Amino acid sequence: MPVTPPGDGLLPPDGTLSGAAFLWHLLRHVLPKGFRRARNYGFLHPNRKRLIHLLQVLLRLRPVPMPAPVRARP
Repeated sequence: MPVTPPGDGLLPPDGTLSGAAFLWHLLRHVLPKGFRRARNYGFLHPNRKRLIHLLQVLLRLRPVPMPAPVRARP
């Protein structure tokens, strides 16, 4: 869906929605059964924090200090 400016007619001028309209807008973000969220793949996966930190350094972004890895107790 293309980005539309405020006042495009999708929402009432006072910003309130009926219950059915609210659910329709909310359910547009629910994926069908069997689909996966793409943001959990590749270098954005939560297990790839070291790679994200490396990319921040290489791109000269201001990375936050990387915390020390937590090791499980034996």
